[in-house]
Amino acid sequence: MKGKRIISAVLALSLFTGVLSVPSVSGDSELPIIPIVVEDDISCLVFENVGDTAYVVSGYTGDMENVVIPSRYEGRPVIGIKNGAFSDVRTIKTVIFREGASYIGEYAFSGCSVESIKLPDSLKAIGYDAFSRCDNIKSINVPKNVESIDPEFIDATGLETLTVDTENKKYMSLDNVIYERDENSGEPVRLITAADTVKTVTVPDTVTEIGHCAFQGCYDLTGVGYGDNISKIEDHAFAGCSSLQTLYVPWGCDINTYELGEGMDDLTIYGYKGEEIEDYANEHDLRFVALDSYEIALNYSDTRLDYIDFHITAVLTSEDGTVSKTFGERFGLYFVEDGEYTLTLSARNFGTKIQTVTVENRNFTEEPDLDLYTLGDANLDGSVNTEDITAIKKHLKKTAVLSGYALTCANADRDEDGTVSTSDITAIKSHLKGTKTLWVE
Repeated sequence: MKGKRIISAVLALSLFTGVLSVPSVSGDSELPIIPIVVEDDISCLVFENVGDTAYVVSGYTGDMENVVIPSRYEGRPVIGIKNGAFSDVRTIKTVIFREGASYIGEYAFSGCSVESIKLPDSLKAIGYDAFSRCDNIKSINVPKNVESIDPEFIDATGLETLTVDTENKKYMSLDNVIYERDENSGEPVRLITAADTVKTVTVPDTVTEIGHCAFQGCYDLTGVGYGDNISKIEDHAFAGCSSLQTLYVPWGCDINTYELGEGMDDLTIYGYKGEEIEDYANEHDLRFVALDSYEIALNYSDTRLDYIDFHITAVLTSEDGTVSKTFGERFGLYFVEDGEYTLTLSARNFGTKIQTVTVENRNFTEEPDLDLYTLGDANLDGSVNTEDITAIKKHLKKTAVLSGYALTCANADRDEDGTVSTSDITAIKSHLKGTKTLWVE
């Protein structure tokens, strides 16, 4: 009889807890411990039908500290959180998602006192201001399947850790900053958003764009380091960055200046003369430092060259052989450290000029020679003619030896071994006769 009473008690407990099976027993043998299954309390959640096939959480009526978003409700999947569903609920401390929800709508948890939140791997999209004014959140991790992040999805003054799951193929995180990846290489190419608490940021060289509202609300941000690779800075990228001290605008960078500088009392903008950013800085009484920019002059008199795309490059190489900087038609020295460098200037159809330069305080101590002359112009007079043939003949006879830049221009047949021969004379003669051009279009 004692064993029967125990079984009856277990059965009663099973009905209460939702455990439906009880192992068989006989006589007075002891029963194994049966785990109690506790269902998530979702009584305070408000659900809304989605096409009679699914539900979304559309509101909250309780005052609990812990909230669980279920996978299913009344047998149907719960696929997301509707816009503003938990907006300004001040009692919630933690939010846990069961797998299933694929999106979090705009303002979904805006103004909540939530301190921690665990997002599901099923999540694919996070909307505008989903966690705005959630100042108690310390950490948030974007799951691996998220494909869409609004740059303003989180505004939390206490956010210390902002990460993206390493398996996410579209986004990645570095030092509490989220970047969009290149779909082929996987490298970061666009800066999306940053934790409000970041102070300094070094942007990878592969990044070319700083997106809309990327650093908005980063009140402690003092500086962002990047090079000439940044070609676009969108609107409100630095809105509210009251501690920002320096901002570099590369030559040719497309920057949206809307509200730039407002409330940034210590801001100094570094840019180039003649660019729109200089006019903007002057019009808004912002400190502007003009960086020297050098245009590579192409000295030639042959009008047949006018249509050629020159593909000019300038390379600064450190004394130890490290390439310090590579530039296009213009280059600045904003991120170049003081020291001695080798400056190599080259362009298609032009000789390669190599010279030693010294950089000090973001400038050259002496102006480098930036003139480039065409291949075949052995005497560097600005055109290719019979005088160049004479100069090459004298060089071959060693009566007037060509050296340095003149020697590279004398290589009219594009030999890569650095030597000048009769084949260069033949190439120039063919060019002058019009039977074969020296230059590649």
